[in-house]
Amino acid sequence: MAFARWTPGRSIFSLKDDLDRLFNDLAGTESERHEARSDVNPRINLEESDHSFIVSAELPGVSKNDVRITFQKNMLIISGEKTGKDIKSAAYLRYECAYGKFYRSIEIPGDVNSDKVSADFENGILTVTIPKSSETRSREIEIKIK
Repeated sequence: MAFARWTPGRSIFSLKDDLDRLFNDLAGTESERHEARSDVNPRINLEESDHSFIVSAELPGVSKNDVRITFQKNMLIISGEKTGKDIKSAAYLRYECAYGKFYRSIEIPGDVNSDKVSADFENGILTVTIPKSSETRSREIEIKIK
């Protein structure tokens, strides 16, 4: 019989994650509840530059053909499916990999040029560049004091 080392800290963090998921399921919008239910959802970063918003999403093990990206009303939606082996067809001793459908939505805070949105997918990282409209680009002007 093999023994597994018990780490008390890991158990507490797991409990915290479970409670966070529970409360996220009870509160929030429908899309937020859907996002909280999936273990496959990608982690997302949103950064802002002078000319654009850049969204990066971690999608390891996902083919670019299995990803759908839409942009509507300043909402970027990344959805798709991470497929894997049929877990019933193998005799796993441990199974931690998550497979299934995912859905993430993120609101872009500002006026953008939605006709120029572009995406790149390389090494499991999806990068979506959303150019700002020319009116929202910050510019510096000097103001004379009277």
